[in-house]
Amino acid sequence: MSIAVVVPALNSRSTLPATLRTLLAQTRPPDEILVVDNGSQDDTIAVALAFAPRVRVLSCARPGAAAARAAGAAASECERVMFLDADDVVAPDTLQALDTALDEAPDGVAACPWLRFEPHAEGYRVAPASCRERRVGEDALGAWLTGWYHPPCSVLWSRAAYRASGGWDPAIGVNDDGDLAMRALAAGVPLVTTSRGTGYYRRALEPASTLSGARARPDGLASRLLVLDRIAGILAREGRLDDARRTALARAYEIVQDDSGDVPSCAAARAAAIDAARALTRGDLPSRAKEAATRGPQPAPGAIVCEAPDPAAAPELDEPLVSVVIPAFRRVDTLPRAVESVLAQTRCRLEILVVDDASPDDTAEVARRLAARDPRVRLLRQETNGGVAAARNRGIAEARGDLIAFLDADDEWLPEKLARQIAALKQGGPRVGLVYTGVETLGAGGDRIVEPATRSGFLFADMLARNVLHGGGSNTLVPRFVFDVVGTFDETLPAAEDWEMWLRITRFFAVAAVEEPLIRYHDPAGDPAEDSRRRSRQRGPNRAARETILQRYRLEMRRAGVEHLFLIDTARRERAMGDGRGFARQLVRLARSASGRAHLARAALRRIPGAGGRGAAAETPP
Repeated sequence: MSIAVVVPALNSRSTLPATLRTLLAQTRPPDEILVVDNGSQDDTIAVALAFAPRVRVLSCARPGAAAARAAGAAASECERVMFLDADDVVAPDTLQALDTALDEAPDGVAACPWLRFEPHAEGYRVAPASCRERRVGEDALGAWLTGWYHPPCSVLWSRAAYRASGGWDPAIGVNDDGDLAMRALAAGVPLVTTSRGTGYYRRALEPASTLSGARARPDGLASRLLVLDRIAGILAREGRLDDARRTALARAYEIVQDDSGDVPSCAAARAAAIDAARALTRGDLPSRAKEAATRGPQPAPGAIVCEAPDPAAAPELDEPLVSVVIPAFRRVDTLPRAVESVLAQTRCRLEILVVDDASPDDTAEVARRLAARDPRVRLLRQETNGGVAAARNRGIAEARGDLIAFLDADDEWLPEKLARQIAALKQGGPRVGLVYTGVETLGAGGDRIVEPATRSGFLFADMLARNVLHGGGSNTLVPRFVFDVVGTFDETLPAAEDWEMWLRITRFFAVAAVEEPLIRYHDPAGDPAEDSRRRSRQRGPNRAARETILQRYRLEMRRAGVEHLFLIDTARRERAMGDGRGFARQLVRLARSASGRAHLARAALRRIPGAGGRGAAAETPP
């Protein structure tokens, strides 16, 4: 079955690229992506056309997202369609999960889990869905009427279901997506759900009072009443208005009544809601329901196709410019080695941004001399010491390249690193958001440890359990657009800021690996001066950072079934640092978590002769 994704867009230049990037990164790519501009005053159309020919761009003159969605649906011949707002994003497996679920009900609607995408200083963080849970056995329509719902970013429609609903109604100004979904459910369209995939519903930057204000204005209340009147009429006409749905509808009218408050301008809506709720309670039909059921959506407005640029004129990425960001703090002795290893890269256009983090020594002067010798080197100075995350963010902001790589000032690269990573990135296509290589670690005593890069693909669940990308601070190559999707490094973390960034990247993008060790990681363990500079060896900051990561990602850890693996890894780290109390504390947390209890139960069973199962050695107690 072919899938189209319709993206209505109004003044969406800042968010549309991220939305489209996550669509292009799908494990089951859409067969068609249609961006329907809805009268933008910015350069939304130009932004969308930059993605041609993978994206078709239309223009709809009638205002309103519902009109744009209807125009997009009419312009596509695909058998299944998702309506994705231009500020929402989707996890890589979302379309595949929904498509598979819809195979169980080919004439129905499929829905997957969804989460909020909340704005924060470094970008966006995940928050739980902001609606109540659907109770076990609860009717889908009754639940939707009373506070449970799925936003469009988590729903895939069959053509049959979309036709049965009557399509988008541009006359509905508030809750137009709920109107569409509830009309389909009222018409008997089946809803199937899947536990896989995730739609991320981006919360706007306006305050909550602004967001909810439209629902409580007279026009918003009138729109909500029309939706409920229409649903009541359809259910009565189709013989589906049973007692449970009467109760749910009455409660929905009561919610509108409550939202109208005592505002004089909302008195008419309040009276209508009270009358409708009372009628349903008596076993009657709201007076406006029959007439509302006959007021179907107006025909979809036509859309004008926007001309795409000549593909031959599109810029080629055969020789992309790579911006190499080197944060440096008190690195007089090692910075020249790091910079020279970048300048020695083969087959690569590059610039080097040395970000001096307010070093009290001559680090900036060393960088200045390096820049004087080669114009590809630039020195950026921080006014105050903000830490490695702030230094990397400064580099990202100043970078001119389409690709950004990071190198710590005490490490170095082998000559083929960037060329090999660029080749892997091209081979991986738009799904890849990060490329890393194997690592050669050199110890203070001359010890050499080689760790090949063996993990690739979609690694979010693996990364939730532990950081599997060794040497990430010096190892990664990231397309610039990825930061538009996930944000920048979190400057509030006391450590592990690279792991937290890779978590956000792997949430939406695949990882490509170059197996050979192409970075040289210098690890002079045991040097007190060096240990004081490396936050990775400082117990307090690392413990605090891991606690922050646990709290921030716990919801997704539990969904992925890896919370216990994170806690086990944390316990092992406490034991390795010789902290018996910390080790015991993590074991208690492990025992209290649901996945931890299951893990401990499996571990106990393995100690019983004959009780161990296949694969039992995959997880071992700390």
